[in-house]
Amino acid sequence: MTTPGLRERKKLATWRQIRAAALQLFNERGFEAVSVEEIAAAADVSRTTFFNYFSGKEAVVFDSDPEEPEQWRALLAARPEDEPVWESLTAVLLAYTERTADRVIVRKRLRRRGTSSARSSRSTSPPPRS
Repeated sequence: MTTPGLRERKKLATWRQIRAAALQLFNERGFEAVSVEEIAAAADVSRTTFFNYFSGKEAVVFDSDPEEPEQWRALLAARPEDEPVWESLTAVLLAYTERTADRVIVRKRLRRRGTSSARSSRSTSPPPRS
């Protein structure tokens, strides 16, 4: 694994800053009550920058973190080799759920309401544009 350069780290930081601002607003006011403009303002970015990183509000909730594969690998690697498989899987899933709890709550609300914007499966977001 190679360490990302400064440019890639800045892109990831901006991506996460936008997601964090959006999730906070969604949790405070509800998904439908929050506009892209409000998310951009809360994240201290322009509307255009928002769309450089996400295709819309739904993508903030459903797109995977660009480092998610590495996070899964780290969780799996942290388990003892002699641990029973079921215990390892349980520990990994619980740890992952804790890390993603902020967006899981919003996803569940959107799906429970049957909102047309709620995607039926997780999408893979393209890397942010330069």
